[in-house]
Amino acid sequence: MKVKLLSVLIGGSLFSSGVFATESSLTEIATKTFETLNNMQSLAAQPSNVIERDGKRYLQYQGKEYWLNHENSPKFPLNDANGVYSAAFPFVGPEWEYVAYNGGFYLLHRQFGVMNSDDSGCFVEYLPAARGSQHDDGSYIWESELVQRTVTSDCGDLAMPIISGFKAASISDTGVELVWDDIVQGNNYKIELTAHTPGESSITYNYTADSSGFYIAALEPSTQYEVKLVECNQLGCDEKTFSFNTLSSRLSYNDSRKAVNHLVGNLSANIALAQTHTSVAPYGNDELKHPNLVMNRESLLLVTPKTRNVNQLWVDVEVDGVSMGRFFNASTKCIT
Repeated sequence: MKVKLLSVLIGGSLFSSGVFATESSLTEIATKTFETLNNMQSLAAQPSNVIERDGKRYLQYQGKEYWLNHENSPKFPLNDANGVYSAAFPFVGPEWEYVAYNGGFYLLHRQFGVMNSDDSGCFVEYLPAARGSQHDDGSYIWESELVQRTVTSDCGDLAMPIISGFKAASISDTGVELVWDDIVQGNNYKIELTAHTPGESSITYNYTADSSGFYIAALEPSTQYEVKLVECNQLGCDEKTFSFNTLSSRLSYNDSRKAVNHLVGNLSANIALAQTHTSVAPYGNDELKHPNLVMNRESLLLVTPKTRNVNQLWVDVEVDGVSMGRFFNASTKCIT
């Protein structure tokens, strides 16, 4: 965590929550925090939840007392010695730290939290409304409004996920290939596919993707599907959704062919290489009296896995021991 706001450090003390919780993103923590604060304010509007002592009003919440301001917003102390932070926000884990300030607080992640003097950074901010002394005419010397905001303007190498270009690259009667732009290393990608079959309840299937070009097989022909892509990191998530219809049932190129496994290892697949109008196997063509590949001519590599639960494939190509690179596209051109 990086803090550059000297006035905050003078006005408050830095401490961490001692409650263990599942690690959440910045926006998830912010949403839950603000929901809790708003709920506490609503509860404070009910006299049965409030006690008065020495001219001050306190909300009784989760076994603790919270000093209320003139808008019924809870105010927080400089530290969690009495457990008021832990009681109010049990979902905040030890990877987060509070900076108390003016009855409110800043909430920062230990790893990527940042507070800069120009008000930029990477944090959650809560400041209850406040006001100074009252003039004879009823106005106040100064007033400040309630602040609840999430700041992500300076989170180091992290940025809020933004999905673009999410679409179906190809659709058949039994499968769909999903693509999108800008794969970010370290971000998590999840896909939710929901089948809408007339007369039947909707069924949702969940997948984890490593990159664009995600293929889903075993779909039903002439069926409507809704697909959602969710991209997340430590700051938050973005999601995009669209619908598509699979094509009517048809006989495919390989449906009537005997699929011979040409690979060695735990992946079984039929391999064919297409040149002009000819599709041949990578080896064994002489025995079958099939034509061989023409050297120094481009060919289309066709890979048909024997298992139906393969969602993504890539090919590492070498020529005479020299790597030509890794290819992810479904139709990869190779020099033979």
